[in-house]
Amino acid sequence: MLLPLFIVDIDSNLGQSKANCPPDGELTVMSVGLDGQPNTFMTASQLAFFNWLRASGRVVPNTARHSSGIERMRIPFTDYAITSFGGAILLPDRSPEPTWQSHVHASAATTEDILTEIKATIDSEASAAGIIVRSAIKSEFGSAIFLELKHRGPELSERDDLDQLIEKLAPSGWQRHRNDETFALLPPWLGKEKAAKYFVEEIAEPALFVIGMGDSLTDLPFMQTSCGYAMVPTNSQAFTAIMDEVKI
Repeated sequence: MLLPLFIVDIDSNLGQSKANCPPDGELTVMSVGLDGQPNTFMTASQLAFFNWLRASGRVVPNTARHSSGIERMRIPFTDYAITSFGGAILLPDRSPEPTWQSHVHASAATTEDILTEIKATIDSEASAAGIIVRSAIKSEFGSAIFLELKHRGPELSERDDLDQLIEKLAPSGWQRHRNDETFALLPPWLGKEKAAKYFVEEIAEPALFVIGMGDSLTDLPFMQTSCGYAMVPTNSQAFTAIMDEVKI
């Protein structure tokens, strides 16, 4: 029997940090950090929604989180998983899907030096401007995937300055991601939409229908290219951008 396929971004859709949760109401731990302490939570409605998805069809996360982050989830993702903005497709046993991983490994080799150079320049210029930022080149299974930056200063206006710095240094065709204090710079070969398209066309069994869910601008492409329907939280970056464009 054909089942629906739900391809869902995790953070700000199924759960969020405690600071971003309502002040009252029951919370369920969604994931823990490297120290084993809870760091993201689900509201009662989010938990009910996730359980409804699981009961209705297949649920495949498509997330910026690293593959190791899937292991720290405290809700049952038991199917495939797409991680690191498409830098890995995990089999249900959490090993990398070999064909996609070969593609990623070959592609990453062409941009690793560029990532290293951009990281060094951002670190230097941010420090000179007094912007406190933590930067890291994120890897999956030995391949350098993308550059992640987290603003750690008290001045929120510095986030716009950091965004402008990243925009200035981003090579043509590279994708920028911004969500609150977190920024990412993605090479042209990387993207949630690229991994989702490969998964739907080459791996997944035929589905009754495919629904995508995401909150960020970088989620819109995978929902457009690989899903027949899209779900977007109304208090999200993506929904705000859509409404601003429509101007109803």
